Parts: sequence; structure tokens; C-alpha cells
Amino acid sequence: LFIRPLSLTVRLYGNMFAGEQVTLVFMSLTKLVVPVIFMGLHVFVAFLQAYIFTLLTMIYVASATSHEH
Repeated sequence: LFIRPLSLTVRLYGNMFAGEQVTLVFMSLTKLVVPVIFMGLHVFVAFLQAYIFTLLTMIYVASATSHEH
């Protein structure tokens, strides 16, 4: 039961790291317009990933603490 939140944390870290790397590559290749688009996309993905992480953590905690009758 403790592995689930840990795996979610690793997945969230991997997604955020990959998003930063993509943004840095496009910033080094282009000037102004394209990096702004990718930075906006990166912020959207960051919020989406945080929402999914929170939702799945709540589901895992609820299933771990539920009482079966």
C-alpha cells in the first residue's frame, strides 16, 4: 500500500523533468514565440499532473483505510 504513492511520486517527477527538458531544448533552438507556447503547455501539464496525483492519492488512501464489513 505504501508503494502506490511512491510510484505516483516517481511518475510525477519524471513527467515534470521531461517537460522542463523539452522546454529547455526549444528555448535553445528558437527565439521567443515557440518557447512561450511550450511554457504555457508545460504549466497546463503541471496542473493536470498535480490534479491526477492528488486524485489518485486520495483514492489509494481511501481504499487503504476503508473498513470492509
